[in-house]
Amino acid sequence: MFWKRQGEREYLIRTTADGSQKSLGRRTSETEEVFKKFNERKDMAVFRLKGLTAALVRDQRMNKALYVGQAPRQLVDALSSLPANAVATSDHALYAYAAAAGVRLRPDLLSSGADLVGLKWEIVDPGPDTVRSGIHLEPLGSRKDYEKAGKDQLTAVVVAKTGHMARMNAISPAELIKRQREASLTGVRAKMEKLGLTPADVEEAVKRSRVKKGLTKKQLAELEALEAMPEEDINFNDIPEITDWAGFEVGKYS
Repeated sequence: MFWKRQGEREYLIRTTADGSQKSLGRRTSETEEVFKKFNERKDMAVFRLKGLTAALVRDQRMNKALYVGQAPRQLVDALSSLPANAVATSDHALYAYAAAAGVRLRPDLLSSGADLVGLKWEIVDPGPDTVRSGIHLEPLGSRKDYEKAGKDQLTAVVVAKTGHMARMNAISPAELIKRQREASLTGVRAKMEKLGLTPADVEEAVKRSRVKKGLTKKQLAELEALEAMPEEDINFNDIPEITDWAGFEVGKYS
């Protein structure tokens, strides 16, 4: 707020974050009281900001000295520039999972963070601006749509190796695994179509590859013969099939 003179009178002007201005009226005892209270609140806010800034610097140094963080600095900087409703949907969410659980993950499980390739975010209730700091943010849709995709959104403070901190929103671990599996299946299906294979062909190949490990040619031939044998031709003389279950107790020795 500030006073602005127009002719012989002064008016109290209030400015907003976007730079617009609004007059609160000419100078009177009431507007002077408004201006006084505004400056008192402003001084308190400045004082508090200085204290929080000093505490933040202290905590950053402590984090670095104690090797608290595992995240790359570039990731923390990206988090600081993102809107509050951005949700991590890629492997970078592992940093949030580790922070929430209070554990350290093996370095080979985490993204190196040398760059932000593969870093994906989605926006809950997206606005017109979906690009921040060069990072593309995919619109996820309404909060209702998001809740259908994964109800257990996780929020945690991620700490960089340098000690810097930022808050990360991430999809639930179960939702991340589901998406990764779907992406993997999509890639497999594309390769199958290229080779002209059906799902049954792939299933059969996988089954045979598992069976063939460590077996001789004679054993493989016996297994193939058993696989081709109709059920009615199976010989149960050594181990007769049980058809009468009278007198049996379920879970007696469990």
